[in-house]
Amino acid sequence: MVQVQLSKAYGALPRLSSALLSADTPRATKRRAQSELSNLCKRILDSETYAALAAAMKPVLASQSASTAALLHLLSEAVRRPTVAIASGWGRDVICITVQILFAFRQHRDEEAVRFAEAVLRAETFEAMARRMSLATSAVRHEFNDHEIAFSIRAGQDFVEGVCEVLFVPEDPSMDVHSAEFARRLAESGLLEHAARLLLLDEYLRADVRQQALQLYVGLSYADDELPDVTQHLRTALGGRCVQTAILACGIATLAKSDGGSLYGLPRALCKRLHMYPDTKGFKDAMYLLKQLVSQDNDVIGRSAARKLHERLVALEVK
Repeated sequence: MVQVQLSKAYGALPRLSSALLSADTPRATKRRAQSELSNLCKRILDSETYAALAAAMKPVLASQSASTAALLHLLSEAVRRPTVAIASGWGRDVICITVQILFAFRQHRDEEAVRFAEAVLRAETFEAMARRMSLATSAVRHEFNDHEIAFSIRAGQDFVEGVCEVLFVPEDPSMDVHSAEFARRLAESGLLEHAARLLLLDEYLRADVRQQALQLYVGLSYADDELPDVTQHLRTALGGRCVQTAILACGIATLAKSDGGSLYGLPRALCKRLHMYPDTKGFKDAMYLLKQLVSQDNDVIGRSAARKLHERLVALEVK
């Protein structure tokens, strides 16, 4: 019964897409279309588990390629238009639907899951989200309120996490092509770099958005001599100045909160909102990433500071 209802609601996407995107659609019709899209989003969110959602969605995706194309068309229009709010309305719903389907397939990967994640990737979702976040730091920032900025960062990171979980499977040689395409598009999009810039600049972000970013950085800190191209692309994605600065600032803020040591000139107001609390995954991720950073040659931190930070990290581990 659940699958039948979900199939019917998903099958309406071509009609809903036409109604929402056409300039000639009457307002009343657009409102009804938006209400239907919200109901589809609610059905997906109401799934008891991701396993149940994956089981229900696989036959739907297999039989309704036109609906998936309509969903991705709506997604592309939402994230590409600065005038479309994605933290509310139909923009939020279409992002929510796409992300939840990706998350459902994380532990239930098959051909349909790979096909859907590939479609999201090839719709240039990473690139569009990167451009949207770039606009949020530019002269047209007035188009985006703080809630919209926070949602953009979270959505961008959700897309990376969701596509990564489905396509990036380095332990499976049959997925090498997909892993390589994911890593290349992530690096070329600059999405993580634009998100990191906002993580540093926006003082109203919730801690969980920054914690998600750290978790993502740890998951992408991958190296494999047998997949040199993938390794290089991921290093490029994580090697931007803003990502490296975000790792350094979160790490130093968290370390100083724990040992009372120096902030090395970082603004106290910045560190106050960047630090992760002890006994949390965010704390472990921040310390892991800082340790990785100080052990490498980079332009973000000098050798003397790296040595002192290493000593503090060792002392913290001993406690």
